[in-house]
Amino acid sequence: MEKILLVSIIIPAFNPGRYLSETIKNLLGQSYKNLEIVVVDDGSSDGFVQKAQEEFSGTHGLRFIFQQNRGAASARNKGFLASSGSLIKFMDADDFLNEEAVQNQVTLAEKNPDAIISSQWGRFYQDDLSTFTLNPEPVWKDRKGIDWLIESLAAGPNMMQPGIFLIPRSHIEKEGLWNENLSLIDDFEYFSRLISRIPEIKFCDESTLYYRSGISGNLSGRKSRKAMESAFLSNRLGCEHLLAGKNNGQTRRICANLYAVWMYQFYPEHPDLVSHCEEAILSLGGSSWPYPGGKLTRILTLFLPWKQVADFKNLISKTKSRFKT
Repeated sequence: MEKILLVSIIIPAFNPGRYLSETIKNLLGQSYKNLEIVVVDDGSSDGFVQKAQEEFSGTHGLRFIFQQNRGAASARNKGFLASSGSLIKFMDADDFLNEEAVQNQVTLAEKNPDAIISSQWGRFYQDDLSTFTLNPEPVWKDRKGIDWLIESLAAGPNMMQPGIFLIPRSHIEKEGLWNENLSLIDDFEYFSRLISRIPEIKFCDESTLYYRSGISGNLSGRKSRKAMESAFLSNRLGCEHLLAGKNNGQTRRICANLYAVWMYQFYPEHPDLVSHCEEAILSLGGSSWPYPGGKLTRILTLFLPWKQVADFKNLISKTKSRFKT
């Protein structure tokens, strides 16, 4: 009798609101039934994890684990260590999958046991699924791991949303867990490390992640010093993983451009991080990533250094704020 693979879906949850119950219902409605859903409450204070635990009490294959607040990476690691599936999917607490998503990915995984299986994805806003649109990417195809990573980043930063991947447990055990020193863009370091070292990614065009956007206060919107330090460290480590996989002119330019993206965000509040980025960009041979902005900004950067343009824009923004108050 053919063995039916167990899929462990790990959900870190920090003040997830009512979205957590909706996500659990979506996963329980998957056509593939040999699922283990592990929800790890990361020190929430809004009570919704407890409510979900009560709502789904006695549900087969659903477990709740509680810990003090240590961050999403720690919660994912704790969930993974408590899981037993041979295939792993990390999900956010407010996203959805199409009904056949897991089944279709498992079918590919059975035929390609050494591959990570990816899927298509798109965004919807707040509670309105009618706003959903796919977000097509050049890497929606089968690729070797390092080549997938290079192509994914060739045009600039690309969100490696955890929920699109179905990962063999053996790869995680070999390449290591999530870096618990990271908060902002911890997924970039993790998936750069994992994907740069695996043989192949297989793309499943019949599996779709519905990524919820537009929620106020989510992690990606944080600009604290801790978050910025995390972004810098994750970017540095991710670039190191990429260059270890393939170090050539293209990958060095990709990494320089990634440093430039964050350098512009760090300025002017975090001058030390800006300096670190400048040093990295210089060592990599220079960046081609322009300072972001509209038509006026593009014109100004033709004649002025980007820092002067940034200072000018900040001055204008502060002046407008004074008039509003």
